Amino acid sequence: MSNEPKYTDQQAAAINRRDVSIALSAGAGCGKTFVLTQRFLKLIEPGTPSDRLNHIVAITFTERAAREMRDRIRETCLEQLRNCPVEEVVHWQAVIRGLDSARISTIHSFCTSILRTHAVSANLDPHFGLLEQGTSDAFLRKVVREAVHELLKQENDDGMQMVYQYGLEKTYELLITLVPQQFRIEFDHFAEMTAEKLSVQIREFWSQTFIPLQLEEIANSESTQFLIKLMNEYQPAHPKMRERFQVLKSRLPELKNGAEQNRSELLATLISHAKIQGAGTKKDWDDLDVYEQVKNGFEFLRKALGKIYEDLAPDASRFLLAAETSLMVLRVAEFVAKRYQQSKSEKGLLDFDDLLLQTRDLFRRDPHARQRAAAGIQFLMVDEFQDTDPVQSEIVRALCGKELLTGKLFLVGDAKQSIYRFRRADPEVFHQLRMEIPEAGRLPLSTNFRSQPAILNFTNCLFSSAMEHYYEPLMPFDKKQHSPTPGIEFLFASPDDPELKGAEAVRETEAEWIAARVRQLLDDETPRVWAKNSQTGERELRRVEPGDICILFRALSNVSLYEKALQKQDLDYYLVGGRAFYAQQEIYDVSNLCQYLDNPDDELSLLGILRSPFFSLSDDTIYSIVRNAETLAEAMRTLPPDELQPEQKRQVLYAQSVLAELHSKKDRLSLAELLNLALERTGYDAALLNEFLGERKIANLRKLIELARNFESTGLFTLKDFVQRIRDSILEESKEELAATLPETSDVIRLMTIHQSKGLEFPIVIVADLDRKSHGGSKAPFLHPEWGALLSLPAERGVVPENYAFKMHHALEQKANEEETVRLLYVAVTRAADYLILSAGLPYDRKHQSPWMKLLARHFDLSTGTPAVDPYLGKISLGTTSADQIPRIHVHQVKPQLTFKRVQKRKELKPSQFLQALEQATPEALPMTYAPFHPDSGERTHVSVSQLEEMDAELQKSRIHWQGGAVTELSLTSDEATQLGTLTHAVIERLEPNQPGQASEIVESILFDQPSQIQHRLKPLITQQISAWYQSDLCKILHSASSHYRELDFLLQWPVTGSEADQMDQKRNVPITIMGTIDALFKTAAGEWMLLDYKTGPRLAHMTDEDLTEEYEFQLGVYTLVVEQLIGGRPDAIGLAVVHDTVRVVKFDLNETRLDEISQRISRAIFRLNQPTPATEGR
Repeated sequence: MSNEPKYTDQQAAAINRRDVSIALSAGAGCGKTFVLTQRFLKLIEPGTPSDRLNHIVAITFTERAAREMRDRIRETCLEQLRNCPVEEVVHWQAVIRGLDSARISTIHSFCTSILRTHAVSANLDPHFGLLEQGTSDAFLRKVVREAVHELLKQENDDGMQMVYQYGLEKTYELLITLVPQQFRIEFDHFAEMTAEKLSVQIREFWSQTFIPLQLEEIANSESTQFLIKLMNEYQPAHPKMRERFQVLKSRLPELKNGAEQNRSELLATLISHAKIQGAGTKKDWDDLDVYEQVKNGFEFLRKALGKIYEDLAPDASRFLLAAETSLMVLRVAEFVAKRYQQSKSEKGLLDFDDLLLQTRDLFRRDPHARQRAAAGIQFLMVDEFQDTDPVQSEIVRALCGKELLTGKLFLVGDAKQSIYRFRRADPEVFHQLRMEIPEAGRLPLSTNFRSQPAILNFTNCLFSSAMEHYYEPLMPFDKKQHSPTPGIEFLFASPDDPELKGAEAVRETEAEWIAARVRQLLDDETPRVWAKNSQTGERELRRVEPGDICILFRALSNVSLYEKALQKQDLDYYLVGGRAFYAQQEIYDVSNLCQYLDNPDDELSLLGILRSPFFSLSDDTIYSIVRNAETLAEAMRTLPPDELQPEQKRQVLYAQSVLAELHSKKDRLSLAELLNLALERTGYDAALLNEFLGERKIANLRKLIELARNFESTGLFTLKDFVQRIRDSILEESKEELAATLPETSDVIRLMTIHQSKGLEFPIVIVADLDRKSHGGSKAPFLHPEWGALLSLPAERGVVPENYAFKMHHALEQKANEEETVRLLYVAVTRAADYLILSAGLPYDRKHQSPWMKLLARHFDLSTGTPAVDPYLGKISLGTTSADQIPRIHVHQVKPQLTFKRVQKRKELKPSQFLQALEQATPEALPMTYAPFHPDSGERTHVSVSQLEEMDAELQKSRIHWQGGAVTELSLTSDEATQLGTLTHAVIERLEPNQPGQASEIVESILFDQPSQIQHRLKPLITQQISAWYQSDLCKILHSASSHYRELDFLLQWPVTGSEADQMDQKRNVPITIMGTIDALFKTAAGEWMLLDYKTGPRLAHMTDEDLTEEYEFQLGVYTLVVEQLIGGRPDAIGLAVVHDTVRVVKFDLNETRLDEISQRISRAIFRLNQPTPATEGR
């Protein structure tokens, strides 16, 4: 290529090598994206085949990374086009045109294209839809409940046993956790497995693998190794202690390689000798520090070995019980997993896991599909391979086939940055594939372009021993330290008051220290940031700006404490994401509202709504209205008591009216419309603005409404399902990000998790909350590829038996989590370019507890920042590190003090301050944009069929409702008769002609929220009318219909023509849109189309056919004109179906002449509706 950039030796090797596949181990900040981009460009440079771009696949970890890579390639190609020789112009133009369709995507997007291309082989609908995470979770819950109920109905032994042992709700939760893990397991592997055989496998792993691993871990632990050093260097005075030292030194190595049959005797010996008692007293030790260290070492050894000694040979029956439970739960999980897949398949849906699993299974099942997919790829490039899982790795291997090692594959990863185990990432996948690739293809990328030497020296010192098996030191590209040193700070805050205890108090103190230090940095004019000058293009030092600073957290659970401290210092910030969305009070409030609307008898939700900013009723008011009623729900349906103050009474009455309106519209409005109506009626969103973090609360509220809109858009769920989704998310503390309140590019301080910072860099990084306790590993149920379903065993007589398979899994997972914890800190530290601050909140005694603080303490003195010294041997912990590479660290001993006088920035007013500000303000004229304007009555664009009917009746001087008397059953009032018709109509809308058994459930659901008196009086009549519907000839016709459309919404554009157009506002040339809903349109078995409108209620049942025709001819005429456009011709039959004790079909003869007359009536009605009223004419 022309204008080829300069490469380092490492970059050149990775970019240019072709004779072997490449596994590039790319350290943080070492320019892996640059290398990926340059290698991609090398593959499409002039002289390569013209269709090469179509045969390169680049897979990235995120959509953002894919966009970045595509943009970088395009930018470089444009640069090449501007500077290339004339003969290369056509080539680069073709490349640029093809970039939009280049195969650069995430693994999920790539698998989507594979499955759509090979949909027939994959047994999929090529137009399959994708379930978003939140929607798929709700769908899974629904399927799990249905599947478990089906097992119980079938009296399935496994299903009944599982529910009996764990309870119904617990069974649901176990399966909801297990089913998404089906990717881990091959169910067929356990098809012939017996409990006896599985128990033997588990027991053998326990004794032959797990126990030796535990013993080796104890032998290699820092405490044991330190104890051995002490015993080698120190000679006790007491002979008994010398004997114990000798036994321990000689037999401790056997923990690593001792024979299984001698294990019990070995542990008993070590435990009995690791004691101070019985071997002299303190007086026999000439060094009391050594005495305390030996004592502590012995205590650790006894406790650690004692736990294993107790479980050396567990009862075989325990393993058998675990195996039986595992297989039983596994069979139930397999049934539910298949039902989940079937349900998604029926609806043409896949979730994100399906994309990977279906692609893997396609390649396994159909070699031809795999070969076709692989043949279209000459070069496969995979980024962030350390964060892939075994399924993704298998897909990559399948696509490479025999060319896996010979140049087709280029993968980039960094085991030190593998931090996504919760997403199933397994760094071993990267290790295994990298070691398979020939040594010539295992290349490093360790020259760092991001950080200054001070940062890199600290990083290497801290992690070289913690990751000794795979650590590659980071070397600076620019070896000069430009920013002033020290470039590292320890900010370990502790309360001044010993009585201030508890994690929250400690974090509040730390947050104040961080905010004070940030304020110092921003007020200090010292140039610290080495950055490019936007005017000269040269790099130079400049002072710190807010956008330079990023505060990183392991978790955002307590981020509000840090936000509050920043606000006290008038520091603007931007919180990226956040995982406590469902823990916010505004989410609880909306959840309560939805739960109450779904179930009006939910007293707790009603209480929450009334006390919330929705209505802001005081406890005294609530007590007053409920005192004379049996329930709060009943109190809200009656007039408030007279003793209430007028303002309180007004609040109660308004709450009653709003809740009644919302309840009446909950089945007619979408979820988003219903929630927006609640905000409009109550001003809830305005009330939130007056609270702490009000803008965040509003953003969260809007985000929840958008989630509701997306949730409902699938067509799979109802209000009840949404209520369940929110409730489950609250209980499970689902990790949904908080809503953003500022643009991400604002010049403000950023707060984010370390995971969110992956791939980013910042001039100044503050790693906060370093002393946060590490979680002990998840104890959630797990599908193990060899041991089946692992979970806690059911209690026996109040005691939960030990599941040794689950115990082994948890211990191994905990070890893996500890290793990832170190990698997580590495990612955090390597985000810093110029300055790094490590911060922690410590208790008054300054004792630390977290793995991160312990790691720091092993390498550095936390009070001085100098290298730590071995407490006994006197050697520094950094070993052979040269003096010039030992970082200088500044340690804050007290809270940072502000030395610069700041100009207070102008603050925005809260709503509660508006009135005072208005009273003190000087009046000014309103801008012209606020001047009143008159509505244009001629601008009506939409009209409903009902409005047309009313206007037509007025023009025809006819009655829109027939007023003849009718005898109603059981002395129904007129309101009850009307309600009977409305409810019957609602039931008919949901009936299936071939499923009469569902009628009773539908009637129950329609009557569910009606008062008990209405239910008692109307249910028998509705049931009788529905029975008549099922027994009618109409039902038989519908049963055999080839097509049946119900509740068909329509928009009919009606042109304004003739005299009406001449008289209407000439500025309008837009046709009127008529809106309405057709009850039923169906195609009979004979192929005839029939248009039908249902009419219900006793009044209509007593009308003659002539009366019905007169009253409803106009309405049916409009529907007929709609259907003509829909099916391309007039329906073969048009009529009313009057449902009462019997079903009477009244057919209409709407010939062309009658339809022309009705069309003219429609035009006249629209014209009249568009005329200004007397009120508007007078304006």
